[in-house]
Amino acid sequence: MLVFLALDDHLFLLKGVAQSFALVPPGRLFLTPVLVRQVLEFSGQMFFLAVKIASPVMASIFLVDLALALISRAAPQMHVLVLGFPVKLGVGFLFLTLIFQLLAMVLSGYVRDLDAMFLNLLRAMGPPGP
Repeated sequence: MLVFLALDDHLFLLKGVAQSFALVPPGRLFLTPVLVRQVLEFSGQMFFLAVKIASPVMASIFLVDLALALISRAAPQMHVLVLGFPVKLGVGFLFLTLIFQLLAMVLSGYVRDLDAMFLNLLRAMGPPGP
């Protein structure tokens, strides 16, 4: 949320809400095949972005799980389940702080592209032209 506010992306959000009322008046939503295609493309891009954001942390957690499995095999008397949760939590937060600046750059570029994507989506929702 702080990245969102620091990059002034809340202004893009407010601009988009204002444009949505101009392009699609209340009660005038038209469902067309073009709209369905654009919603599916947008959903795919959002899923790709979510994987892009989560992949470094997921990879670090996988490596921690692998290390804990090796420790469990080497020292069976050690309670790996009790040890694993705080270690995973700490490593996840560590990787998140390490990639935070890179994450801000990725999100900033994507939010700038969202303006055009939402505009196309709103045009597809609006009444058909003459």
